[in-house]
Amino acid sequence: MLLLVSKLSKETPLQYQRRAARLSATLGLHIVFYFDHLDFYEKKRLLEKGVYYVAGKHNAYLPTLLTTHSTKRKTSGHLSACGQYILLSQLQGKSIEGSTISALAEWMPYTYVSIAKGVQNLEDLSLVASKKEPDGTKVIAFSKSGRELWETAKPFMTSPIKKTVFCDVLPSGTYPAAGISALSSFSNLADDDIPTIAVYAGRFKDVDFDGVNVFDGNFKVEIWKYPPIGEDVVDRLSLYLSIEEDQDPRVHKEAQQMLESIWK
Repeated sequence: MLLLVSKLSKETPLQYQRRAARLSATLGLHIVFYFDHLDFYEKKRLLEKGVYYVAGKHNAYLPTLLTTHSTKRKTSGHLSACGQYILLSQLQGKSIEGSTISALAEWMPYTYVSIAKGVQNLEDLSLVASKKEPDGTKVIAFSKSGRELWETAKPFMTSPIKKTVFCDVLPSGTYPAAGISALSSFSNLADDDIPTIAVYAGRFKDVDFDGVNVFDGNFKVEIWKYPPIGEDVVDRLSLYLSIEEDQDPRVHKEAQQMLESIWK
């Protein structure tokens, strides 16, 4: 890459885009512009134009660097937490197809770098076939859709539950129903005596849950590897992944019927 530091005042995003295109064609390098500081709207416009930049010490847009393939890189063989979150969002109606990583970073609870790594994880498992636009911007494209995508990805998926604990009182805030409590919302199964909720691991460590232990309490708390998709109840596919190993035949039957209802 060639890093350019302008001696002049800032130009327009279109001017930067055209300058980068001319230099890149001549030199065969990716062109990156350096700025001491960029306001939010300036970053947004540069992203829309596919202009690579570095802004100060803590912000950059360098997608080629983040997604460079290495012939020695080993694949994990399973979906990362972020990769699974992206895939489940796509399967349950979120508009991922045709999006850029920057566009996903605007609404997903992950940083640009984490999403780039999650997309790379999906590519490694042949679940995503990203395309490059003429300006070098990566656009996400899934190889399959619906039930076919789910069944292809299922062997790479894991339960979202990292750990299960109990507590006596829930802190203030919204905690979606999970486990049997969630399944009872999607089926005829009665809820357990102890309600189950889900909380993202990243949030759990910052919130004070009263009387946390691994034995008993007024609430069962599932600590998830990725943020639950849903405010009142966790999403059905994550729920299925969290309870599919339950040995109770009633739970197994209702979980299967819930899964079938998704594809109908």
